[in-house]
Amino acid sequence: MEKNTTQNNYFLYWIDLTNVKRMVSFPFPLDTIGAAYIEKDSYNGEHIGGMEFAIRVNGEEKFATDFIGDEKIKNEYPHLIIQREGVHHEYSYNKPRETFFMIYNPKLEQAFESFGIKKTDVVFPLVLTTDVISLINELRSYFPIYDQPGVADKMDVVAWNLVTKLFLQKPMFEIPKQDERIHAIVAELQSNFMNDVNFDDVAKKCGMSRRTFFRYWNKMIDQTPQAFLTNIRLMHAAGFLSHTNMSINEVCRNAGFNDSAYFSNKFKKYYNMSPSEYRTSKRVSPGAV
Repeated sequence: MEKNTTQNNYFLYWIDLTNVKRMVSFPFPLDTIGAAYIEKDSYNGEHIGGMEFAIRVNGEEKFATDFIGDEKIKNEYPHLIIQREGVHHEYSYNKPRETFFMIYNPKLEQAFESFGIKKTDVVFPLVLTTDVISLINELRSYFPIYDQPGVADKMDVVAWNLVTKLFLQKPMFEIPKQDERIHAIVAELQSNFMNDVNFDDVAKKCGMSRRTFFRYWNKMIDQTPQAFLTNIRLMHAAGFLSHTNMSINEVCRNAGFNDSAYFSNKFKKYYNMSPSEYRTSKRVSPGAV
């Protein structure tokens, strides 16, 4: 394990697992895993070193801006960015950023694609749920002992579990990339789904009048803004039901609904089962908190 530290609590952990002997043959072995909290950095060139899943946990700048191929991508924290071998990538930041990353052999890209992780999947926002944080912390706990028998095998399995959970958060709506302002509003809704939303205020914050906002939205997305927001809330409610011990009323409030009867009615229409039925059928970890 390499650990580079500087002042002000900055760090870099870079764990090379390519030569660590495994006890079992797992189909998605890690090449490298690590974590970093770096003051500033920049890169401009083809990505090398494998297929990288980077969880950008937080940053002191409001947005992270990347140029991947010919595309400019701007995202708030936290988010997942996937970097592929040979694809041009350019970024620069001048304030501290924390990242957790997992890197795989580029030969596994086709195998990842067979599991639904497509080449068009480049970046999307994340919610750092309790189970995601738990998996990251478990992987970090293995850093000092990565070369002990069986530890790399555990890391392979936990990392794959983490990748899977991250992709379950992938937005279910594909939005044409024609107007950055609509994407800014989508990001605002995804980040603040739990709060009361006034679409006039959201439009104004993103530099549009109400009329312009609705005109552009209707061109790009085949749902009303309210229906879009409701579906985001329902998706998060489903996650709370399957991964936490929150009561139904707590799930309702934390997902942004103010009326439990309305929430239950919408949930049943969307998932074809009540919230309690969904919890019973989809429960992942009864002991989760």
